[in-house]
Amino acid sequence: MTWVAGSLRRRPLKRLISSALRFYCAGLKYLMTPHCHDDSVTDQCLFSARKSPTTAMSVKSDNEMDTPKEDNNNEIKSDAFVQSRIYSAIAQLRPHSWKEVAALVNEGEDVNLRGAYNETYLHVLAAPRPDDAIPHVEAIAYVLSEGGVDVNAKDQEGNTVLHVSAMNDMNHRLAAALLRIGVDPCLLNNEDQDAIDLSSNDDFKRQITLFDPGLWRAVNQKNKVTVAKLVKYFCKVDAMKDGKSLLEMSRELGNKHITKSLEKYRKTSEVVHTALSGNSEKLKDLVAKDSSLCQVMCDGYLLDGGQQVSWPLLAETIRVGMYDCAKILMQHCSISEPLELGPGLKVPLCVWATDFVTFADTDFKMELFQKADLTCVENRLDLMYRLWRKRFPSGVLEVLVLQHGWDPTQRDPNGYTLRDLIFMDTLHLPREEMLENVAFVDQVFLKLAANGDKEKLETFAVTGYEYINVIDLNGRTSMELAEENGQIECAEFLKKLPTLQANASRLHTCIRAANLQEARELMDVHMMRARDRAGRTALHKAILYEKIFITNHIVQNFKDVLDHQDSTGKTALHYARCMKDREDLVELLVQAGANQNIKDQDGLTPSEFAEKFERDFIELERTKEYGGDIYILERYLAFSAAIQLGDADQLRTMVESLLQYDLNDFKTHLEQSHMDQIQYRSLVFLCIDHGQTEMAKYLISVGADCNEPGLVYTEEDSQLVLPIDYANMMQDYDLVEFIQNLPIDEERPSVPIEQENSEFAEVAPNEPIEQQPQPEQQEQQPQQQPPPKATSSACVIL
Repeated sequence: MTWVAGSLRRRPLKRLISSALRFYCAGLKYLMTPHCHDDSVTDQCLFSARKSPTTAMSVKSDNEMDTPKEDNNNEIKSDAFVQSRIYSAIAQLRPHSWKEVAALVNEGEDVNLRGAYNETYLHVLAAPRPDDAIPHVEAIAYVLSEGGVDVNAKDQEGNTVLHVSAMNDMNHRLAAALLRIGVDPCLLNNEDQDAIDLSSNDDFKRQITLFDPGLWRAVNQKNKVTVAKLVKYFCKVDAMKDGKSLLEMSRELGNKHITKSLEKYRKTSEVVHTALSGNSEKLKDLVAKDSSLCQVMCDGYLLDGGQQVSWPLLAETIRVGMYDCAKILMQHCSISEPLELGPGLKVPLCVWATDFVTFADTDFKMELFQKADLTCVENRLDLMYRLWRKRFPSGVLEVLVLQHGWDPTQRDPNGYTLRDLIFMDTLHLPREEMLENVAFVDQVFLKLAANGDKEKLETFAVTGYEYINVIDLNGRTSMELAEENGQIECAEFLKKLPTLQANASRLHTCIRAANLQEARELMDVHMMRARDRAGRTALHKAILYEKIFITNHIVQNFKDVLDHQDSTGKTALHYARCMKDREDLVELLVQAGANQNIKDQDGLTPSEFAEKFERDFIELERTKEYGGDIYILERYLAFSAAIQLGDADQLRTMVESLLQYDLNDFKTHLEQSHMDQIQYRSLVFLCIDHGQTEMAKYLISVGADCNEPGLVYTEEDSQLVLPIDYANMMQDYDLVEFIQNLPIDEERPSVPIEQENSEFAEVAPNEPIEQQPQPEQQEQQPQQQPPPKATSSACVIL
């Protein structure tokens, strides 16, 4: 532990004997009570820092506390200090408090004003604060340093700001900032303690040890190696002490090598501290003279845990919230530079910065990604989701999609898209707020439609993504926006989209039902590219459900889909290799030319994947819905909203586009996954609740179950009743008559499910197909049955 060794070298051991007895109360002097902290509201104070004579006391001995003398002079000092505008800006710390302090410094406020206990503004900065407030504290420290604050000022207990930071167990980032502006790490307080003695934070101690003995002492000791090291740690070369600059002291000492080193780094140091103090006007002038200074690196940056890395000035400027200065630096630095964040972990600077730009303006957030090189970003869905959580504007997502070619329809292993994730996170909010949040994604598709980018819309449509013809916050659909902007071709595509996605859904359904006759009628080049929520094509589905006739037809007529990969990178051959006792399917694909060496996202070829997973994978793929639970929940809420608003046209449109499920599936699926998030009520009951008789009639006529009971609450209790009884209770006699007149045995429009015992049976084609499998390889063919409901298919949402 090098910091302990350093401490012992500098101080007699006897001074450490009583430290343990005093340590528990050493931080009392500047302990301040937290008031509030909310990084989501810029005008809400992070913290209220108020002092009283009792909290200002510290322990002078092991057994006795000294009470400070409250003379008139102290009272006057205390009033002037606590009532000063700089004190107020620091005490009521906000993300942009540094701007208030900078303005006050420029107006001539005294930065070296003292309080009743001889404390300075720097001491107040060192009050206990949460880690996410530390960058705001650092920013003010840099501003005060540029304003001429005495960085080594001691209070009446002899503590510098570094001592107080140590006592209050502050983050080591603050220690780094204080050491850079010239705080002496070796100064002792009245108890002969330095900051290391008072700290219990290992990273804090490491940070001090890294800067030991400080730039001033290194120059005074004529230690040219340490001086050369510390100037590269962003230590301030233009620092002043007792009216004398560091350079002047070096010249007086006559060490030409150190003086030359300081003079060489002087301009770089000026750029560093100008940027970190937020002086954008001065930074512009400095950069205009030498733009290469923007690319300076700090060699002494410590990560959490103590790893020392090189750190660019741009990253540090962003971290402390100096966004205007960061914009200037970004013109001359790579925003995509990889930052080392741990052993073997490197992240592009722009991606790392998303955690530190909550309070930046929209222009800055946009600029972060406009010029970035994001080719090395692997988990793109994770980054897009993070951008939403960090309140980036939708325009940033547009930049990623339109400029960088990212896919907003990408799904995670559970089949959830970015929109699904946002929907789940905002489900508890009122519907209007939830829609405002999902608009982060929807706005991209509205923009594509308005710009007439039919090609991109077609690309996203074939992925099985449901939310393309979405509605904006003003009630206009993507199709309507295309029409308004004269994008006729794009509008026509969006108009046909429900039919196209219905055909894609029907094709996948026919494949599962082994209905080759109808499947062949639906197959064309476009339909063969269509995918379900898991990214599976018709060929994937044919293999998954062991339909050899359909597989044979596809490989004979659509060879270009042989090597298409699903959302996890698996080809149809990956699926076939996992089929037990179905070497015929593997042989069929291989003979047709399927690539046996394509690797999935885990780097596994079909054979390698089969060795690890085999049959378990197939069973999972046949049952997993891949985002279907979110889709049906979203549809249920959309149906509910249309009923409440009395929007019959919207209701009809949604019924016609409900391809994967029928109207009676809501209860079953919602009970399985989301009943804890919503209060379910059948659509017919909702219509009765809101007096929407015609809507209820329409829903029943297209298949809604009029015999599904619902809860009705009375003054005494609650009871389950049928819709007809509830309608009668609500005096909706028109609906009562409608239900009474329904044929008793009326067959509701629905898609029948094939019998379980014929799950994987296949209907033989009505006409011969070339290269038919041998008879002994064929399954016994049952009578043709109607197709089942699809388990994961494409559909459109209007």
